[in-house]
Amino acid sequence: MNVNKLNKMFEERVNHLRILTVHCIECIYQWKQSIEHLLPRNVKLRYIVNGRSYLLKIIDDYKGIVESKLAEVYSFEQKKHDVFFINYTFEGKKMSVVSKSIIKRIRLC
Repeated sequence: MNVNKLNKMFEERVNHLRILTVHCIECIYQWKQSIEHLLPRNVKLRYIVNGRSYLLKIIDDYKGIVESKLAEVYSFEQKKHDVFFINYTFEGKKMSVVSKSIIKRIRLC
C-alpha cells in the first residue's frame, strides 16, 4: 500500500475519531444538563467509565496515540492536548482540514 493511500486512511480515521469525541462530549453535557437541577448545588457531576472521568480518559487516549509509533510518521501537538487532532502534520504539511461545523462544535466543548 502506498504512502498516499495510508495517509488518506489515517486521515479518515482521525476525522471519525474527532466526530465521535465531539459527540461523546456533547452527550455527556446533555446528560449533566438533564439531571443537574435534581441535585444539590454543591454536587459536581462527572461521567465515570471504569472508575475514571471519561473526559480525562480522552486526554489519556490522545497521549497513547501521540506517543505511539505514529509519532515517527506524523507530528502531533505536544504543548497542549489536541484531543480533536486539529494540528497534526505529515512532512511539515497540516494533514486534516476540519469543517467549520465541527470547529464550532469543538469550541462548545
